[in-house]
Amino acid sequence: MKNRKRKDENITMNGLHEGKASTALVMYAGDEAAVNQEQQRRLDEIADMVVSANISSTECAFIYGKCFAEAKAILAKKEFGKWLKGVSRYTVRSAWNFILVHERLSEHREVLVNAGLATTELFELAKGEPQAVSQLADRIGHGERFNRTQIRSLLGIQNRAEKKSQSAILIGGEVGLQAVVQAKIAHDMAKFRKLMASILREVELALQPLELGKSVIKSHLRISILQECRDASTLIDVIASPMTLQIQTRLYPGHLPEDTPWGRVQRLLHLMAFEDKWPVRSDFVPWLQDEVLPLLKFAVHGDPLPETFIGSTSQAETTTVVAEREVTQSAEVAADDDRITVAAPPLDPIDTVPAEELKSVET
Repeated sequence: MKNRKRKDENITMNGLHEGKASTALVMYAGDEAAVNQEQQRRLDEIADMVVSANISSTECAFIYGKCFAEAKAILAKKEFGKWLKGVSRYTVRSAWNFILVHERLSEHREVLVNAGLATTELFELAKGEPQAVSQLADRIGHGERFNRTQIRSLLGIQNRAEKKSQSAILIGGEVGLQAVVQAKIAHDMAKFRKLMASILREVELALQPLELGKSVIKSHLRISILQECRDASTLIDVIASPMTLQIQTRLYPGHLPEDTPWGRVQRLLHLMAFEDKWPVRSDFVPWLQDEVLPLLKFAVHGDPLPETFIGSTSQAETTTVVAEREVTQSAEVAADDDRITVAAPPLDPIDTVPAEELKSVET
C-alpha cells in the first residue's frame, strides 16, 4: 500500500494540518506487516478525524485524546511516533497529555468544555488525583476560574526539580549536601533571572521618552526597580560570592573580582540598591545608557560588553561622590523639583533629565 502525501502543507497554530479531511488524509507509513487491512482502515479514519478537528478549543482536546489513544492501541510503541508525525506536529509527549485528558477527565468533560479551559490547564488537571480533580472540577463548574499555576498548586503537583529537592533532604553525607546545594542554587538562579529581566525591561521603558524628545523621570524608574535591585543584589552575593571573614571574624559574602564582567554586575547591583547612590542631573541618563544597559544585557541575554568596558572606572562610582555633594548643597532645588506624591519615596534634587541636556552627550 503506497504512502499518500498531502499537497497542502500549511500548519495551523494548534499544530495540525489545514485543508479538507479528504485531502489531508495521511496514511500509516510504517511497517505494513505490523497492521492488517482493517487496522489500516481504522488508522486512516482516525487520521481523518484528527485533521478534521482543525479548531483550538477545550472540546478539541478531548477529541485528540480519544483519537491518539485508539491509534496508540493499534500501533507498536515506535510506530505510533511515526504515525503521529504524519497527522500532526504534536510530539509523543503532547499526545500522551491529550490521552490523559481523555482517560481521566471524560467524566468532567461537559463542565470543563463549558468553562473553556485552555489545553495547558487541562494537561495539569489530568495529572491530579481523582478525588482532588473531582473537587476542583466542581469548583470550576460553580464559576471559579484557575490558571495553570493555580491548578498545579491546588492539586499539589510538583515538577522534577521540586521532587528532587525534597528527596535530597533525606540523603546524608557530602552527596546529600551537594544535592541540597544544587537545588538551592537552581531555586535562587530562577529568582535572579526573573529579577534581572524585569529590571532590564523597566530601564528600557524609562529611556523610551528620549526618542520623543521628552525627559527621563528618575523617580518613576526608582519606584519600579529599587526593591528588585536590592533583592537581585542579595541574590548575586549568596549565589556567586565566596564567603570571607570580615567584621568580628564572621563570614560574609565577599566580592567578585572587580575587573571581571560579573564583578561589575555585582558592583552595579550594590549601587542600584541604594537610591542615594544613583547619579543626578545630566549624569543620570548617560549612566543608564553606557553602564546600566550593557551590564544588564550581559547578565540577562549574555550580550558581550564593549572591549574597553572591563577595567575602566565606573562612571557611577566617579559621579556618586559628586551626586552626594550636590544633594547636601542643593536643598532648595530639591524642594522645587520634588514631583512625587507623599506616598512615594523621597526624590533626588533633580528628578528628571531634560532631553535638551543630552544633546551634547549624544553628539
